[in-house]
Amino acid sequence: MSKFKESLTIIGLKPNNLLITLVVVGVITGGNIWLHRNDIPLGMVQYSEYGFVFTHESGGAVFLGSDFGRTQSYSTGSYLFYLESEDYLDIGIYWFTPEMIPVSADESILEASLNMKFDDWESLWESRDAQFLHENDFVSSEKDGHDMIYTVTVISFSWGDEPMIFSAWQCGERIFIFYTRYVEDVEIWEVDTRILTEMWNQQLNQFKCD
Repeated sequence: MSKFKESLTIIGLKPNNLLITLVVVGVITGGNIWLHRNDIPLGMVQYSEYGFVFTHESGGAVFLGSDFGRTQSYSTGSYLFYLESEDYLDIGIYWFTPEMIPVSADESILEASLNMKFDDWESLWESRDAQFLHENDFVSSEKDGHDMIYTVTVISFSWGDEPMIFSAWQCGERIFIFYTRYVEDVEIWEVDTRILTEMWNQQLNQFKCD
């Protein structure tokens, strides 16, 4: 068994069971949000630059940036949102055009995009004395009529492991990567995978691109 699968097992999560849960919750949550898609609820804010709209909780911290050594623009950029109180929510959105991504013969453009970002995250968490664990176990789905893939990854700390969810899809001329980290109680820092899945679906459905 790989260290990635061992980490999922330690936190009481079987990869196949989580993927099934992701699909089921996605259908239910997506349908409910679609009925109220034009509303901006109290306590929410909306970001609408560079050809996409993302609605999320007010407060917290927002960081705008870019990859590839370029200035943030319609072609490439990132939108990172953090909110911590009794719980912790971390949402990341990256976008870029397909020609920026090196693609090998055995992977799709979406898989190559996630693998590129996973390389970045491996370096990031190694510098923080943690490990970012993942496998190329991508699941095909759909986001607003666009082909999407998603997968479960794990941040392995010295004191325990934290699962999170990454997804990628192409909307028009751009690739979008969307990740979600969510911890319900920061005092004990344990992840309820059911709640993580619901939060990923909720945040994903609050994102719309051209």
